[in-house]
Amino acid sequence: YWRWYKPGTRGNPAELIDRGRGIILVWRPHPTPALIKRNKLRAERGDKTLEMPTICWIPSYVQDNPYLYEDGNYERGLAASLGEDLADALLEGNWDRFEGQAFPEFAIERHVVPPISIPEHWATRVWGGMDWGWAKPGCHLWAVQNPESQQIIVYREIYEDHKTDGDWCYDIKERTLFPERLRFTLADPSMWKTDSSDEGLSKAAIYRRNGVNLEPGNNDRVPGWSQVHNRLALDPISGIPGLVVTGNCVNLIRTIQAAVVDDVRPEDVQTECEDHALDALRYLLMAKTTHRRAFTKPVAA
Repeated sequence: YWRWYKPGTRGNPAELIDRGRGIILVWRPHPTPALIKRNKLRAERGDKTLEMPTICWIPSYVQDNPYLYEDGNYERGLAASLGEDLADALLEGNWDRFEGQAFPEFAIERHVVPPISIPEHWATRVWGGMDWGWAKPGCHLWAVQNPESQQIIVYREIYEDHKTDGDWCYDIKERTLFPERLRFTLADPSMWKTDSSDEGLSKAAIYRRNGVNLEPGNNDRVPGWSQVHNRLALDPISGIPGLVVTGNCVNLIRTIQAAVVDDVRPEDVQTECEDHALDALRYLLMAKTTHRRAFTKPVAA
């Protein structure tokens, strides 16, 4: 079976076919900047423009090859020499796992749920986490705690760069939908520095003046990552994780999966990786360990 996708299709091919077998995927990527430049020169000469080559992906597994699979030597050799995560990736096509992954316990099937609408009796249990950025993306997350199961649900994100403080305030308020009440947002402590060009105010002061209640987040990285691990863990009785993310939070999901441990401090996450959404999550989850009593109200049981 052949399945064609429009130009510019992105993503894991296995996810495009729901990990099915026997389907060949074909698509044509968008032109690269180099090809666009070449086509401009060709057009000036009156030559025919060029298209990107198609990409063809044919899914197959080691089980499909009887010469490699039947005696088990190939599978056994990979598992013995490469380690569990890389062997799982090569043998089962599970590229969500790799050696050095910071949060290997995160699994799409367990921790990603469909988008939700906040019921009215949850409306006062909403709070946020924010990591500010300009040239690199900033991130604001919305979270709510299920009052019955105590599970934390991260259900909305803004992930953008080159946004002014006023734009951030406007978008945060616009995307907080009735009946939600965003009690506060735990944010990057650097936002309290008076480095803003707006009347010499700090970013936090500008947000507060525009109706967005920021509070300084706990910036202890290792305890913050510990909170992420603890919340991703499964409850031994109910079997459900303490933290889930809705599928529309694509950047948070992507960066949780891609985060790697620091080479020097294995309890920390490498700062060179894309960690803006992760930092916002870390601030958000540290609410219960913050000393201010007001922080515990929407989060505690």
